[in-house]
Amino acid sequence: MKLLKRGLCGLLAVVLMVPAGLAAPVSGGKNLSDLEGHWAQKEVEAAVASGWVDGYPDGSFKPEKSITRAEFT
Repeated sequence: MKLLKRGLCGLLAVVLMVPAGLAAPVSGGKNLSDLEGHWAQKEVEAAVASGWVDGYPDGSFKPEKSITRAEFT
């Protein structure tokens, strides 16, 4: 019985870890057109590469634009 519980806990841990590995962002070298020369260019590019933020569909980031609550979440 104890071995069964250990095996189930191990299986549960593996099952919970697999989606996290699959959801990892892929560094795609996205080129955001309006960041060139911006004071936060390096930080924004690092955040985009790590998957924390993303640009707009037109290839821009609009670093000085205010964002809505929906965009924040």
